[in-house]
Amino acid sequence: MVFESEGDGIIIEHPPVYCEQTEVPVCFATSYFWCSRYFEIDLEKFGVQNWVMDFIRPEIIVRERCACREDCGAVYELRAQLLEDDEEFDKNAVSSRAERTWDQWEGGKSWDTVELVLRDYPSGMRKLGVLSRGKDTLFWAGNYGSKFGATEVLIKFPDTPTEVRVPLAKVLLRHFRTICCAFEESHPPYCACISLCVFFNGAKSYRCIFDQIVAILLLETKLQ
Repeated sequence: MVFESEGDGIIIEHPPVYCEQTEVPVCFATSYFWCSRYFEIDLEKFGVQNWVMDFIRPEIIVRERCACREDCGAVYELRAQLLEDDEEFDKNAVSSRAERTWDQWEGGKSWDTVELVLRDYPSGMRKLGVLSRGKDTLFWAGNYGSKFGATEVLIKFPDTPTEVRVPLAKVLLRHFRTICCAFEESHPPYCACISLCVFFNGAKSYRCIFDQIVAILLLETKLQ
C-alpha cells in the first residue's frame, strides 16, 4: 500500500471527524491538496488463476464508501485498472474512474457507495490496481478533505453457465500438467488437436471444473 499526499497529509480517523460515524467507523481523511492511497492485488495469489482471467473473465468489482465533513466542500476519486504482470498503473487514464463532489454544508450526513465494474477486458490481466484520492475545495489547513474507507474487491463469476472453448494445449498443458502428461503418452495425436468445452457456473468450485475436465477426457478417449 502506497500513500502520496500534499498539504497536511492523509490521516486515519477513528471515528470520522464532523461526519456520520456509524456507517464507516474508520476512514482515511485527506487535506487541501490531493492525497492518495494506492494498492495492487496479485489476483493469482488471491486464488483467481491465470486461466480464469484469460478465459472466464469474471467481473472485477471495486467498491468503496466516501464522504466529507459538513463544514467544508470536498472532491473524491476512485480509479481501478487491470494490469499485466509488468504493467504500471496509468494515473492519466480517464476510464474506470468514479468521482464525487460536495459543496460546503452539503456533505457529512451519510456515506456514498462508489463502485467500479471491470468487464470485457483482454486476456493477460494479472493484477488489479486501485487508487483512491481526495482533497477539500476551500484550501483549509488540516484534514478537511474527502474521506474514504470500507474498500471491497469482489470477483463475480457468471450467474448462468458460460461456454468456454479453449485449445487443450493452452489449458491442460499449463494448468493440469499431470493429467495431460498421462494422456499424451497414450493418445498424442488426440491431445494435440482436441478442444476442451467447459461449462462454468459462478456457484461451482474449481474442483467441479477439474472434475468436468477429467470426465470429458475419459469419455472422449473411450470413443477413440
